[in-house]
Amino acid sequence: MVFYIVLTILLIIALIVVTFLIYERQTSIKEIKVGELDAELIYERHEDLEKNKKHKILKKSLDIGLDVLIVILGLLFIVGAIDKVINVSSLPLKSVVIASGSMSEKNEENDYLFENKLDNQIQVNDLIFLTKVDSLDDIKLYDIICYVNEDDLRIVHRVVEIHDTYLKTRGDANNATDDIDITLDRIVGKYNNFKIPGVGSFTFFLSSDYGISTLCIIFVLSIIYCYVRSSIEKEEEKRIKYVLEEIKDYQSFSLISSCGTLTVVDDKYNYEENKEDITITSLLKSGDFNKELKKEK
Repeated sequence: MVFYIVLTILLIIALIVVTFLIYERQTSIKEIKVGELDAELIYERHEDLEKNKKHKILKKSLDIGLDVLIVILGLLFIVGAIDKVINVSSLPLKSVVIASGSMSEKNEENDYLFENKLDNQIQVNDLIFLTKVDSLDDIKLYDIICYVNEDDLRIVHRVVEIHDTYLKTRGDANNATDDIDITLDRIVGKYNNFKIPGVGSFTFFLSSDYGISTLCIIFVLSIIYCYVRSSIEKEEEKRIKYVLEEIKDYQSFSLISSCGTLTVVDDKYNYEENKEDITITSLLKSGDFNKELKKEK
């Protein structure tokens, strides 16, 4: 019930965002077509060209960093989804999120931890990886394993006893052995000492119903946003091309529109925003020449 309430709230928020994006698209395209943003567009075009000359390497680095982040998030989602929906026995490698602190530190009563220098403790929210176990012979004393208890919960503890048909385990932070005989059919896998610290909760969220719903909504909103942004930029480029054609013969000029005034003298650009809201058809001034720019057909 709680999930459906949260999902409804997310959908309402998404609908509001979509409505805003559609309104923004219609408003922006209208302003662009009638020339209300001419001065701002030409000034920003000039500034972007200058920035691109200076910051190409930084921009490329940011793009690469964003791509890497997307890949990492995707991998975490895939790991969590596989861990949730695919049968343990069908995978040679498995992952599990540590939910308790039973393996986070050494209890002083567990002498074997100190005597054997067993320092591979695991912290809460670590994402650990397990190797498939085909036989109890694959497990050695003091290995860390993951098994399923009577309540169908996954427990990650260290093997402290090995018997012919079952194992006994204990958490490093605990002072008592688990009250369960762990047979082969209960074992999820053996910890292979590979972990990603601290990302377990995030991975768990991404693979949960809440996380999947959130990601799907974000994905749809991203597509809509990209479409809106692309259509606006397309209109901006058309308008910029039109205005640049009109001013190409002037070294000094003023371009006045609703957003502000752009003054260019000897290729030096100065832009001032209007202090008051006004509506004006784009106006080009050069010396004694005044010309009103019409919207592009």
